[in-house]
Amino acid sequence: MVGPTVIIDARAVRPLVACPDCQQPSSRIHSRYIRTPRDLPLSEQQVRLRLLVRRFFCSSPECRRRTFAERLPELLPAHAQRTSRFTQALQTLGFALGGRPAARTASKLRLPVSRMTCVRVLRASAQPAFPTPDVLGVDDFAFRKGHVYGTILVDLPQRRPIDLLPDRTAETFASWLREHPGISTIVRDRSTEYARGASEGAPQAQQVVDRWHLVVNFREALERLLTRRHAHRCALPPSQELKDQLAQRQQQPPRPLRQPSAKEATRRQARRAQRYARYEQVRALHDIGLPLTQIAKRLRISWTTARNFAYADTFPERAATKPRASQIDRFAAYLEQRWAEGCTNASQLWREVQERGYTGTRKQVARWAEHQRTQLAPTTPTKDRTHIGVTGGDKMSASTRLPRPRALVWVVLREVEQVEATEKLLLEHLRCDGMMANAHDLAQSFQAMVRQRQADQFDSWLQGCSDAEAVELKNFAASLRREESAIQAALTEVWSTGPVEGQITRLKSMKRQMYGRANFDLLRRRVLQAA
Repeated sequence: MVGPTVIIDARAVRPLVACPDCQQPSSRIHSRYIRTPRDLPLSEQQVRLRLLVRRFFCSSPECRRRTFAERLPELLPAHAQRTSRFTQALQTLGFALGGRPAARTASKLRLPVSRMTCVRVLRASAQPAFPTPDVLGVDDFAFRKGHVYGTILVDLPQRRPIDLLPDRTAETFASWLREHPGISTIVRDRSTEYARGASEGAPQAQQVVDRWHLVVNFREALERLLTRRHAHRCALPPSQELKDQLAQRQQQPPRPLRQPSAKEATRRQARRAQRYARYEQVRALHDIGLPLTQIAKRLRISWTTARNFAYADTFPERAATKPRASQIDRFAAYLEQRWAEGCTNASQLWREVQERGYTGTRKQVARWAEHQRTQLAPTTPTKDRTHIGVTGGDKMSASTRLPRPRALVWVVLREVEQVEATEKLLLEHLRCDGMMANAHDLAQSFQAMVRQRQADQFDSWLQGCSDAEAVELKNFAASLRREESAIQAALTEVWSTGPVEGQITRLKSMKRQMYGRANFDLLRRRVLQAA
């Protein structure tokens, strides 16, 4: 033993050793030398072998290798500084944890190596080979969300990933399919790139659209319709019962928000003006017939934003910030009582509620008091009086505004039996608009058709959607017609991309373990090795 390391002396005793080139056995020893590879720890001690290795003369005159060193393949590879089992332990840690976490764990297990050594061990490992699946699931994942994407391919019957592709283009996917013939079914989302890649690379395969993505796309179409009809929907006079319920819902906020200062209000107004100008630009370009893709490229905005602006009859305002719950809510009644009695000093109020069990900060009480004020406090410094916009005194009466389209679309999609009392009133209000009544009927029949796999009703539903007055539903029906066979298969086959989404979740976990430093090669090895 030398310090914390155990030294094990060993030597080979075989009388004959075969030449690695010509395989001719030899017993003539040329020389000897010592190799000192590292081995697995022994009883909390690091282990290093001291092997006495012999070099032999090759007995074959035709062999170009005149001398050779005896090999110990069961123990360690040629020229290696670690035994095979030491390397296998590093591979196990590396595939499970990644580079830096594996190096930290290995050091605690008495296998001290650097993180780059763990990465090199991973890259040197053999890649697993998988047979071509009969049913293939495909979906994209983000290397850098919103910018760079890749593709994951999953064997659906076995529920395991079989390959990763560096992008999500049709050409790359089609090339992979040509190299792996024999796939009979391809399950995908409604991406046009994957649809084109599947048609080019495996024209004989049956394409199946995932039902969840189908419902999501229909929800998005309904949300666009609700956004476009927002002004018309708000112009419809609500019933008195609906007014009362909306007022009751909005009279009970968890906590009033802090009123914006004059500077904050000015910045908000400037951002709204900038967004409104962009909305006017999109509408003008769309009116002259410019495609949405070119509008987005010209104005340097996303295609989704261009579409939302183009199809909105009125300017889509941003949703108001929701009030948040706070521990001060339990003391609101006492604070209101003391405020009515004339105590408007935030510090005094904070000390009083502290005696009653309040554990929050003074700043929260001061914000509550700021919201109640109709004029500046006497102790407000002179330098701050021109920068503080006091608007808290004019408390808004209970608003009867309808929920925003993102929340209202779920009322349209939810089954009628599951709609709550307030939602029923909202639904009745929506159905006063003939276009929305038709959209609600189509939504209910679409949900039932997808959930119950009623493929025989697809043609009639599609025709009804095409005949609808709403342009969003017409466009959705036109997109379904372009892949009608894949939609029909979705309503009859049992396959979905659910297992693919699960593998993507596992892939994201691996990426986070590697702190975003895993390139495509290393990430692919880890994902496939763990399959």
